[in-house]
Amino acid sequence: MMDRDIQLDIYRALTMMYIICVIHVTYWIGFTYEPFASIILFEMSLIFFISGAALSLRTTERGMWATFLNRLKRVVLPFYIYAAVVVCFMGLLTLAWRFFGSSIDSLLGEKAATLKESTLTGYSWNDVLKILTCKNIPKAPFCYHLWFIWPYLILSCTFGFQVQLMRKTNRWLYVVLCIAIFLLTQSLTRHMLLREVLFYNIFMVAGYLFYKKIRTKTVLIIGAIALVILILLKGRFVPMQQHKFPPDYVFLVFNVVAICFLYALSQHITLPNWKIFQIWNTRGYTMYIYQNMVFLMIYPVHMVLISKIPFAPGQFVVFSILLFFFSTWLSYLTFPLEQYVMRKIRF
Repeated sequence: MMDRDIQLDIYRALTMMYIICVIHVTYWIGFTYEPFASIILFEMSLIFFISGAALSLRTTERGMWATFLNRLKRVVLPFYIYAAVVVCFMGLLTLAWRFFGSSIDSLLGEKAATLKESTLTGYSWNDVLKILTCKNIPKAPFCYHLWFIWPYLILSCTFGFQVQLMRKTNRWLYVVLCIAIFLLTQSLTRHMLLREVLFYNIFMVAGYLFYKKIRTKTVLIIGAIALVILILLKGRFVPMQQHKFPPDYVFLVFNVVAICFLYALSQHITLPNWKIFQIWNTRGYTMYIYQNMVFLMIYPVHMVLISKIPFAPGQFVVFSILLFFFSTWLSYLTFPLEQYVMRKIRF
């Protein structure tokens, strides 16, 4: 069990909205105008910081085995349900292309290739293995977001072990050690998953150790120092996406700046607990994994209508609003389906 922190729930909901309706619209649809595209790229560090903060509020502890089973139920099982839905959709798309492919081609032209590639034609056992191991759904449309699952699984399943270490170590020293391990690993390897786990662990640990346990003045000082370091490192604002996969020291310093100033801001703002925040907080993971289906709903509309808007920011706003609306709407179908299956499978 944990004490509810309503503001933290709202931050989680807003972060999920931000990831789906701002970050992924920017990068998946191609609104990557600098420096905007770089300035906004702190979303995953923020969600891990919030996860660590939520764990710090827990009043009872789960054992490693109980945590593992909980993550299977809350993360892996919903993914399998989602994967089944997506594969079924791709099967229907395969049939549709067989019978109506010429009509779709004439309507969307060369843009139809995005949909045409999302069929089960040529599916292999290796593709099936990728689904079973929660790595990806090969050939699924707009399926760029599932990389998050493995870093989150690893950190959430092993964080209890870190909690035991943190209780025996000075909190500042522990964060410094986490940073040092990441920087050492960066110098030795470009292994994507290892770098992601060690990178986002820094922010999960920071959320656990410092949420509501540190003065705003201290946070602002850290953020200011990190900003100076970032300026000295590069001297100009470089595209942060180049430093995100795999994450490196530049991306680390930038995210420290962003998280520090966002945290300081949050200490002076109280947000209302609107119903829409409750929906996105409760169904956030479900909305996250199904977001590519919503992108697919809107993409043909974007090609035919939205892309004709002469003002690029206008296209961005319209796409984001539609994405927000349909993500919320689709959750009224996907979330009950997910809950129904999860009730039937007990472990």
